[in-house]
Amino acid sequence: MSRKTSTARIAAFFAAAVATFALSPAAAQTGAPDGITVTLGLGAGIAPDYFGSKTTSVGPTGAFALQELILPGGLGFGSEAARPFEPGFGVRGAFRYIPSRRASKNRELRGLDTIDRTVELGVGLVHVTEFGRVYGEVRRGIGGHKGWVGEVGVDAILRPSPQLAIAAGPRARWGDKTFTRTYFGVTPDEAANSDFTAFRPGGGIVSTGLEVNAPYDFQNGWGLLGRVGWDRLRGDAARSPITRQGSRDQYAARLIVTRSFSLGR
Repeated sequence: MSRKTSTARIAAFFAAAVATFALSPAAAQTGAPDGITVTLGLGAGIAPDYFGSKTTSVGPTGAFALQELILPGGLGFGSEAARPFEPGFGVRGAFRYIPSRRASKNRELRGLDTIDRTVELGVGLVHVTEFGRVYGEVRRGIGGHKGWVGEVGVDAILRPSPQLAIAAGPRARWGDKTFTRTYFGVTPDEAANSDFTAFRPGGGIVSTGLEVNAPYDFQNGWGLLGRVGWDRLRGDAARSPITRQGSRDQYAARLIVTRSFSLGR
C-alpha cells in the first residue's frame, strides 16, 4: 500500500469516526468530579465508490463520542451511563469525509478531472424523545469541494431493552451548485476528453432515502453499533451523465465495536 493511499485510509477512518456519533443531548449536572467520558470504536463499512457509482468498496470505519463532560465547578453535560439516543435537546458538531474521486480507480470515469478528498465541517441540532428523534445540520466543504451541504432526518425509536435502541426513518440531503457541479457536473473540457456529455447542474435536493441505526450497550463499557442506509439521487444529481452510467440508488452499511473510557473521574 502506498504512503498516499495509507494516509487516505487513515483520514477516512477518523472522519467516519467523528461522524458516527454526536454528543448526547443532556441536562447540566453539579456535584460530580471533573472528568470526561468518551466512546471509541473500530469496525468495517461498505459504501459507494463515488456519488452516483454502481459499485461499492469495503473499508475500515470507526466511532468517537464525547459522552460526558464535567467541567471545573461541577457544571457538566451528558451522562456517563446515558442510554443510546438519550432523550433531550442539544447542539452537535457535524462532520463528513468524502474520499477522492479518481479515474485511475474507476475506469468508467476516464477523462474526468480528479476530485481531491474533502472534509465537511458544520453544526447540527437534534431533539430526542423516548420514541423519536429529529435532527438537522449544515456543513461547509474543505478540499475537493467548497460548497454548502445539509441534511435533515426524522426517526421513530424502538427500545426493546435498556441496552438496545433501534432508530429508523427518512433522510433528505441538499447541496448548493458548487457541490453538485463538483461531483455531478461535466465541463466542456471533460466532455471532450471522455464519453460524457457536458452537464452543468444547479443546487437543490441531492437525495432522499432511509436509514436504520441500532446501537447496543453491553453495560460493561463495550457496545456494538450497526447502520444500514439507502439513498436515491434526485434532481440534477439523478440527471447527471455520471449517475446515468452508474446508479441512482446508493447503499451503505457499517458495523462497529465500541468501548467507553472515563478519564479524570
